[in-house]
Amino acid sequence: MPRSTLLLALALLQLGCISHWEVQPLAPTAVVQMNPVGSDVLVTRTDGTRVRIHGPAITGDSVVGTAGAVTWPETPQHVAVALADISTIAHRQPDPVASVLVGAMITIGAVAVTTSMLTHGWP
Repeated sequence: MPRSTLLLALALLQLGCISHWEVQPLAPTAVVQMNPVGSDVLVTRTDGTRVRIHGPAITGDSVVGTAGAVTWPETPQHVAVALADISTIAHRQPDPVASVLVGAMITIGAVAVTTSMLTHGWP
């Protein structure tokens, strides 16, 4: 595989990898329903505390899911937040500008390393 193709592939892999939390002006039920299955939402309660909920769903009058680690060795904890206690709800939004900048930095670094190796030979 040519080096330029490899560098382009690395840069393209970065696109969409960086994201940020975006508060939604919608009702919590609408935000939960519009998110893909297995996604996360960030709930801010009326008392100011926040909880990141993985796999959110609406059950009765609450947003339910798991909070905490979703990887081994920690066990995720079941969490439920009453809709009446939710101040804001946010979901992950891709940040294409930051992703392109990071991809460009990776590409520039890879070009610099490759150029140095070609100029000075392998160590």
